[in-house]
Amino acid sequence: MTFVYPQDLVHHIKKRWSQHHEPRQYVLVMDSKGRRPKRFQKPIFLPIPRFPFPSDQSLSCMLDVLYHSSFLTEEARRIALRVTYFPPNLFEEKTMNHLGTVTRLLEPRPVSVHELLRLAPAVDPLRSIILLGDRTNLGLAKGPPLEIWGLLHLGSEWWELVSGRSDTATRPPGSLTVTTFAPGELTVSSGGSVLLRLRDGTVQDASTIELSEGAIGDFLRPAADALYVGACAKLERSRFSEFADGDDHPRTMYYHTLLNILLRTRECQHGGSFVIVPDELGMTDPRLADRITIKYLVDAPLVWDDLVSESVSTAELTDLLSSPEDVPAARRRLVRKQRDDPRCLERASSRRGHLRHRIHDFELFAASLSGVDGAVVMTKRLKVLGFGAEITATSPALSSVQQGADARGTKGVSIPITSFGTRHRSAFRFCSSFEEGMCFVVSQDGQVKGIKRVGPSLVMWNNLTIKKEVL
Repeated sequence: MTFVYPQDLVHHIKKRWSQHHEPRQYVLVMDSKGRRPKRFQKPIFLPIPRFPFPSDQSLSCMLDVLYHSSFLTEEARRIALRVTYFPPNLFEEKTMNHLGTVTRLLEPRPVSVHELLRLAPAVDPLRSIILLGDRTNLGLAKGPPLEIWGLLHLGSEWWELVSGRSDTATRPPGSLTVTTFAPGELTVSSGGSVLLRLRDGTVQDASTIELSEGAIGDFLRPAADALYVGACAKLERSRFSEFADGDDHPRTMYYHTLLNILLRTRECQHGGSFVIVPDELGMTDPRLADRITIKYLVDAPLVWDDLVSESVSTAELTDLLSSPEDVPAARRRLVRKQRDDPRCLERASSRRGHLRHRIHDFELFAASLSGVDGAVVMTKRLKVLGFGAEITATSPALSSVQQGADARGTKGVSIPITSFGTRHRSAFRFCSSFEEGMCFVVSQDGQVKGIKRVGPSLVMWNNLTIKKEVL
């Protein structure tokens, strides 16, 4: 096997950068009356301002220093870093004023492993970026080609958007950004969109597997559809929304909630496992009892009713904000009356905010259970059955797992299960022996993996998400 190292990435990054920043146009299709769009011929693209690209020497310096820094620890804590090539003169342009708060260093520091190790504890990579510029542009005569000249504080809104806690956020700068969260791993991005990764000594593109796609999507879709039907029943309408861009909201909320549980587990940095089983299964069912022993059986709070209520609240709020002809005919009189009350919109917005807060609290609660040794057991409708579960299932013939290269699990490479730790091997045994269930494993290095049997094959997918990955 030929391993890829940071210096080998320069060509790949230049190619992906060129593709990402190629000119694109808005294409928006309105309905016959010129109202808000019912569909998009192509996705709307928000153009990213042109940012300078570092020289080969500067790019190599960024990659090499971050790569070697990723293997170090600061007082037993893993190093997590995020740097971007952003010459200081760019912040003097008016178009860059929205990006965030810049803290300049009065004396720029050389880009080195030592300097990044010292800065790491003070810079949260989810909210701040270390700014790098060329040594010559900073008036420095000697040293490495790049210097650290400041810190850009983005705040928490971008990460909250990515993790589903917010609806809007200002994108990170479109400059070339390199991030590391785990030893030997680099993620290269621009404007919040991933260009490529270096992981396990190989170049990986930005593709991800969506929870709504392929074999995982087939497994979870009945629950997502049930949430959609439940919301429509409460609203007494056959469709959630007449507009294609809003009709799928209940299903999206379902996938968001499940993914956010996994993301919050990743934020805790202790890893965790989640066993997902059909809704009709209880812990006394022999299909489950023969495969799992749960140390802590619970009667946990249910999030399902909150998810239904949040979808209903979103639809009602949308009706209040829409033009009268866009509101379903059965609700137009009521909505017209509600608009006469100036407090109605405020109450509707507050109600939805309260429900979302309750859902986020549940996500944190479910993620916290993964801190106990053993797996968290949940149904498809996100009912927690217990935690601290020991997987007792056996699968003597299981020797390898297929790393899925597509959503269906029909393509991929076979990897011996001995290459994985205890947490992964337990999930492999359960899924291999029980096709009606699946597992999610969050590694301590931050990877989120889905594991499921697909026919005779056991498949593992990396990089799970619900949309195009952003960083």
